Amino acid sequence: MDIVPVLDIRDGIVVHARRGERASYAPLRSGLLAGSEPVAVLEAMLEAVASAGLRTPAAYVADLDAIVAGKAQWALLDKLSRASPVPLWVDAGFGDATAAMAAAAHGCVPVIGSESLTTLDGLADASSGLAQARWILSLDHDAQGPRDPAGILQRPGLWPRDVIAMDLTRVGNSAGGVGTWLETCMGIAADRAWVAAGGVRDRGDLGSLRAAGASAVLVATALHTGALRR
Repeated sequence: MDIVPVLDIRDGIVVHARRGERASYAPLRSGLLAGSEPVAVLEAMLEAVASAGLRTPAAYVADLDAIVAGKAQWALLDKLSRASPVPLWVDAGFGDATAAMAAAAHGCVPVIGSESLTTLDGLADASSGLAQARWILSLDHDAQGPRDPAGILQRPGLWPRDVIAMDLTRVGNSAGGVGTWLETCMGIAADRAWVAAGGVRDRGDLGSLRAAGASAVLVATALHTGALRR
């Protein structure tokens, strides 16, 4: 099971995401380090994964300034990319494929979130235009249901190989187990490389997700608390 550490950045620092309630996200308090400076947090999380004997193919960064207010923190994202020994998966609120393709020029792997996607126009072109740089789709869900204004959930033929099932209700609350949103999404297109997001408590949950067919999992809280140690 691949572990993808998660950083949620807002106003230049890392914040602690909980249940998708972004207005209440507080500056990160971690058992791994003091402070919330993004490069230091990234380095500490990658070290925690390595110390636990787990694999890290990438790190995921959610730019909340971009997602909420359309103001991407590219200077900070570029700094993180230069400091990272693994590729960065970046969700910067891309509203269309053109924006995502431009982001690939920064050296990141763009994550197109269904909550931000405003149109399906050109998404097929993104599959070819981003073939070498790669892109990832995040199917977003909250307590009200899917966040999907463009209707990408009904168009699995446009999905890339790697898809995140992002259940915001489970983020930061150690819900555990295999969430129903992941099961729903996998039922639509089982042949994708599925990335689970939200709710991991411990190594037992990693086993459950692996058995369910997930190839990777986004993790933040369980790393900061030390719950994934050997």
